[in-house]
Amino acid sequence: MNGLEQNFKKVEVPASLSEKQVKIAQAYAKGQFLDNFTIADFCKEQGISTKTFYSDEYKGNPVFMDYVTKLINSIVPQEELEAYKQMKKHVLKLAYKENPSVKEILLFFDALNYLKELDQRQQMERLGLLNTHNTTGSNKTLDEKKAILVGRLKGDVE
Repeated sequence: MNGLEQNFKKVEVPASLSEKQVKIAQAYAKGQFLDNFTIADFCKEQGISTKTFYSDEYKGNPVFMDYVTKLINSIVPQEELEAYKQMKKHVLKLAYKENPSVKEILLFFDALNYLKELDQRQQMERLGLLNTHNTTGSNKTLDEKKAILVGRLKGDVE
């Protein structure tokens, strides 16, 4: 058993996850540290479609994603995480600099790309294009989303 597998063994597997979900979560966690990792290639290797991967069974499942996060955290050495947090403090200070250079702006957005993605998801949710608070698994249809957007453009309130 290699060190990575030993780390994974220390992470409690949620009872609600199937063996296949656990296998895919572990492979996904490993993949996050590989160069040239793509979701398309990952899904092909796992024998699932990207649509399935983004469904409520995997990426849309909070239990699955929490497990993935814990697996990733088990891989990253604590001293590296602390160093990252220290550097992040410096990068965050760039947002308050009066005249940041183009290089500093690019560094800021590169280092905090996950915030950009969060902002995009929140905007999509506000527009009715994404429903992340839906726990029943029945997202709005494309026609419903179109109707919401058209209503907003016309000034109707939902």
